[in-house]
Amino acid sequence: LPDASEVQSAVASAKAQLQQVKQLPKKTEQLYTSTVAIQNAIDQMTSGTNKLYQGALKLQTGQDQLQDGLQTANGKLDTAKSGADKLASGSSQLSAALN
Repeated sequence: LPDASEVQSAVASAKAQLQQVKQLPKKTEQLYTSTVAIQNAIDQMTSGTNKLYQGALKLQTGQDQLQDGLQTANGKLDTAKSGADKLASGSSQLSAALN
């Protein structure tokens, strides 16, 4: 037969194990709460990523519009330069004709 100290040790071990078993529902609830928090964080990251993507698309659209505007402005500058050249040529011809 086991002596008294072995019995006391076995009883203490059994009580400790019982306490751990009693903690399982609480730990399961904590795990569930943590899992929900992680899922919420993932959802927020996904939402943030989608917003970043939409922002990048808007930036690209803005860049394209700016590029189009610059090309239009360059075309207008070329037209203005051509008009100035014609005006200078006409002025020279008029000056030569008057002299």
